[in-house]
Amino acid sequence: MTLDLYLFRHAETEYNAHNNLIGGQSNFLRLSERGENQAKLLGVRIVREGIKFDEIYSSTAERTQQTAKIVCTTIRFPIAGLITTPELLELSQGDWEGKERCEIYTSEVLAEMKAKHCNFRAPNGESQRDVEERVYSWVEKTLIDRRKDLTVGVFGHGVATKCLLRRIMNSDPELTYRICINNCSISRVKYSHSGQHEGWSLIKINDDAHLAEAGFNPATFV
Repeated sequence: MTLDLYLFRHAETEYNAHNNLIGGQSNFLRLSERGENQAKLLGVRIVREGIKFDEIYSSTAERTQQTAKIVCTTIRFPIAGLITTPELLELSQGDWEGKERCEIYTSEVLAEMKAKHCNFRAPNGESQRDVEERVYSWVEKTLIDRRKDLTVGVFGHGVATKCLLRRIMNSDPELTYRICINNCSISRVKYSHSGQHEGWSLIKINDDAHLAEAGFNPATFV
């Protein structure tokens, strides 16, 4: 069996555009006008490259569902077939969500984050390790354990995607935040189980060429 997994980050929200507030899950956030255009461009690229999905999933956040529905409309995938699940949600920043970054990220907090790395949690929030386990467990139970050839699209979030990729690549946890996952970018991995071979292959990370072609500057929505 082969699982061909496309990981899409949601398109731009106002929080992404200004980057002064801590987002975390903030599941109420909607796409900006520019974000809606980004989602359309992603859909156009999928059509152009002839990618056909057996299944498409989204986190339950408003911004990911919006992005997924725009793409589904563009690629003519039935919106009724879009499956939402909370397991794909972004890392929760707990009590910090919606607060000014400059107010929260003091030198003391940054030092604690550096010391604890993937085990650091905001008050009443999640750690990177928590998110990694949550998302990877979903991938295993929902997709891999079926032992079926599938091409799947997943609409998720920046940090959650980084955590999943760290688990897949078994990389140093200190490197997780060094992975760039831009709004509406494409990351792709494959899981194969054939004979004695079983495991993951990394195809690409953070491919947003479809946005650059239209004049979007990636630096404005990292």
